[in-house]
Amino acid sequence: MRSIANCFCLSKAKNPPGFEEHTILASETTFNVNEVEALYILFEELSSSIVDDGRIHKEEFLLALFNCSSKKNILAERLFELFDLKRNGVIEFGEFVRSLSIFHPDAPEADKIAFTVKEVKTLNELYRKLGSTLVDDGFLNRMFDMFDFKHDGVIDFGEFVRSMSIFHPDTPQEEKAIFAFKLYDIWQTGFIEKEEVKEMIVEFLNESNLILSDDIIEAIIDKTFEEADSDKDGKIDIEEWKDLAVRRPTLLRNMTIPYLK
Repeated sequence: MRSIANCFCLSKAKNPPGFEEHTILASETTFNVNEVEALYILFEELSSSIVDDGRIHKEEFLLALFNCSSKKNILAERLFELFDLKRNGVIEFGEFVRSLSIFHPDAPEADKIAFTVKEVKTLNELYRKLGSTLVDDGFLNRMFDMFDFKHDGVIDFGEFVRSMSIFHPDTPQEEKAIFAFKLYDIWQTGFIEKEEVKEMIVEFLNESNLILSDDIIEAIIDKTFEEADSDKDGKIDIEEWKDLAVRRPTLLRNMTIPYLK
C-alpha cells in the first residue's frame, strides 16, 4: 500500500510549479484542449533550454526569441513582463497559455484592442526613455502593420503565426531578406537610404551602450553603400539588398529563431 502511495506521489511530482490542467486552461481561454496540448509541447522545450524546472526563465525567453540569453533587450524584457502575470520572475504554463490567448482568432475584439493600445503606448514610452532616434511612433506603427495583414488594427492568431513563420529556420533566405528590407526601409520609399542606415546604427549603439564617433559611423555607412549600392545612385533597392544578403549571410542572422524548428 505504501509503495502505491509513493508511486502516486512521484507521479504528481512530475507536474512543474504552476502547472494547470489542459482542460481547465481550455475552459478559461480561447484555445481548445488540442491547442493547449500543442502549446505544452512548445512550453516544455522552451522551459528546459537552460534551467529544466518546468518554467520559462528570462534567459530562456531571450534565447528563444532573440537567440541570446544575456544581452539586455528592452523589448524582450517588456514582452517577458507581459507573460509573467504573477510577477515572480518566471513564466509558468498557465501564464504562457493565457498570454498567447489574446492572439487567438476567437479572442474578443475588445480584449485585442485593449491589448494593442496599451502595449503600443507602453513600448513607445520605453523607447522614448532610452532616447531612441529610431523607434518613434511611425516605426512602431510600421512594425505592427507588418504583422497586421488585414490592417484592422489587431493581430489575430493567424496573423501572428504567419508573421512568426518568417523566423523559422527552414524559411527561404530570400523571404527573410525581403522581410528585413521592409523593416529597414523606415521611410517606406522602396529603398534603404543612408540616413536610415545611420538611424539604425545609432539605435544599435544606444541599446548596446557603445559609443562611436560620427566619423566612424559615416565610414561604416560609406562602406555599406560601397558594397551594396551597385548602380551608385545613393540608395539600396530590394535586388541590391538581396544580392548583399547572399554575399553576407550574417545580415540575416537575427531573422531566424532556432526554437521554432
